[in-house]
Amino acid sequence: MTMLNYSLVLTKTFVKKISKLHHNLMHFNLFQEKEYEKSEMLLHVALKAAQDLEDEQSVTYIFDILANLALQLGDHRKAEELFRSVLQRHAAAGGDVYGNVFVALSLKLAQCYLARGAVEEAIRGYHYCIAAQTQIKKLMELLLPTVKKEKVTSDEGADEDTRVLYAMSLEQYARLLHSIGRYELARTHLQEALGVCVSINGPHHLQTAVLKNDIGSLYAQEKRYQEAAEEIEEAIAAVRRVISNEAGEVAQGNPPAPRKLNVIPDPRQPSAATNLATYLINLGTVELLRGRREAARRSCEEGVKLARGAGDGETQREAQSCLDAVKRAAKQAQEQAASV
Repeated sequence: MTMLNYSLVLTKTFVKKISKLHHNLMHFNLFQEKEYEKSEMLLHVALKAAQDLEDEQSVTYIFDILANLALQLGDHRKAEELFRSVLQRHAAAGGDVYGNVFVALSLKLAQCYLARGAVEEAIRGYHYCIAAQTQIKKLMELLLPTVKKEKVTSDEGADEDTRVLYAMSLEQYARLLHSIGRYELARTHLQEALGVCVSINGPHHLQTAVLKNDIGSLYAQEKRYQEAAEEIEEAIAAVRRVISNEAGEVAQGNPPAPRKLNVIPDPRQPSAATNLATYLINLGTVELLRGRREAARRSCEEGVKLARGAGDGETQREAQSCLDAVKRAAKQAQEQAASV
């Protein structure tokens, strides 16, 4: 075997190992320092071999994995530099600047910008991602004239990955808007994301519930408590349906399929029970603001029980705080009635 052929085999072997390790890191909770060091060692050895062979595609792939690992571990500066390199390499290779690869990378770059407080750069990044998906919609309308010219949320011409990325762009931008107090604009973007989510996942899905709860929270920020309660109640109903369906699958001997809330699943995402507890707490808070103390108490009590059953101490404390607020409100009402 020649040295060149040996290097080629070595590169392919390492890329295979890296791919397997990356899969484990992304889909299971293996983000300990030891695993990260092991992955970096493999990545840098494979990177050197790929560079020696001038295998640009493998180099880009390895940079992308390194960037994702840095992002998952919270090293946003390093992730930003690596994602920039991947974008530049993708562009140099003739990649479509309105394609899904560019949008996915730009979304991650926007996350990095926001993490270091560069809000204006993050806003520009999200604007690009949303505009890119709009450009794809227009292209699909030209290529597929039979597709009705409706919103992207119901555009059957766009493939699922494109629609998911569009929804993610809207959702992440909405969270940025929420953080700077632009509640109405944030809600508008979340409602658009919800339309996409429902078109892909249906009304009874955890991600649908996440968006409905967030929309309800924004209504509450706007002091529109009736709409807030309605949205959060729908989120609660969706999660209850998910839990019921999963229980039915388990009873029949069929383990539930892994949940996919995003393009890259996060193994640290909360359980359905924890989500339900959180939404009940939110509903309790809104009901209290509406002056419906008994409804608030029921929601918060159920939230406490669910959080305790899920072993989620933080959510349990939030639920208890909600109950304490209900008790204080009841006491104040009694004192006011007695003073009249």
